[in-house]
Amino acid sequence: AHCLIMATSSSISAQFALSARASLVHRDQRVVGLRKLRSSAKRVVTSANKDFDSEVGSLKLAEGQLQRERYVATNRFKVKKGAEAKFEKRWSERKSRLAELDGFRFFTIMRRVTLNPDEELDPDEFNYTSYTIWDDKESFTAWRTGEAFKEAHGGGTLFGFVSMLVSSTFTLQGPPSPAFYDGIIPIEMPQDPSSAPEVVGGWRNVQADGVNLIEPECFVAMNRFKIAKGQEAAWEQRWGNRESSLK
Repeated sequence: AHCLIMATSSSISAQFALSARASLVHRDQRVVGLRKLRSSAKRVVTSANKDFDSEVGSLKLAEGQLQRERYVATNRFKVKKGAEAKFEKRWSERKSRLAELDGFRFFTIMRRVTLNPDEELDPDEFNYTSYTIWDDKESFTAWRTGEAFKEAHGGGTLFGFVSMLVSSTFTLQGPPSPAFYDGIIPIEMPQDPSSAPEVVGGWRNVQADGVNLIEPECFVAMNRFKIAKGQEAAWEQRWGNRESSLK
């Protein structure tokens, strides 16, 4: 899968090239497809919006801005050096039925890498990101406020919640940082059902031992932008009129 992401949030730094190592979950028109989620191309241009504690993703569009066609929820993590495999194992064993939910489109955990193998990652950058695409914000909100969210975050029990906090203490450097986007100009290729990876109960069946990193299943290239206030509509229109052979 490939996603090109544009953002207009002041919390997003200058442009960067990002590749992702991932375990993926995907559903398209009620057809569950995982493992190598998409060998297909996918492009989603997004405008950032953030407001996690109240109404998630509230953003007033200026005249001329493009309407949302997808809703993208991300959470960014700083994983401690040496704890990466444990962090990935925790995700692989997560109790989740995400792929069975209405409005769900795609999920992956992105592991930050560099294009040049000799280049070091910036230690101040987030090195992991959870990335979920929904048909609309309402579908995301239904998940976030429903039982499936509780199940995936400690199972809704005190023991499960405490266990999750303890695990985070050993693997994370500071709290995660959520970011939300309106997806505009989405492009995606049809998936061959025969290449759909294995899903059990709405979650990927991926083996992880907590010692070795999970093998990557896709590569994600991303560019981030800061758009001057008042120029968002013109910038989006340029992307809307762009000629591309991406498909």
